[in-house]
Amino acid sequence: MRADFDLDAIADLKIAVDEACSMLIMQAAKGAVLRCTFGTDEDGIVVQSEVATDGNEPLDDTAFGWHVLSTLTDESSWTRSEAGVCLRLSLQRKVNNS
Repeated sequence: MRADFDLDAIADLKIAVDEACSMLIMQAAKGAVLRCTFGTDEDGIVVQSEVATDGNEPLDDTAFGWHVLSTLTDESSWTRSEAGVCLRLSLQRKVNNS
């Protein structure tokens, strides 16, 4: 999975996933299972984390944790459904033209 990613990019993604999971755990319903899916697409790595929640509170995209996600990834977004919250992170491959 390290193909086309340097060690710093992988370290940044690990920190971002940790922060995303922490944010979701704070919103999780009692006994809920946090599910993380890791994959690749034509642009890079995609991580999706989701958890069931009791309430409808939005994730605070002005909080420090969201700033961390936005800084360390190329794209971070979240959606809410009746089942809970889903957070999506992506890290794009850097094109090396040397």
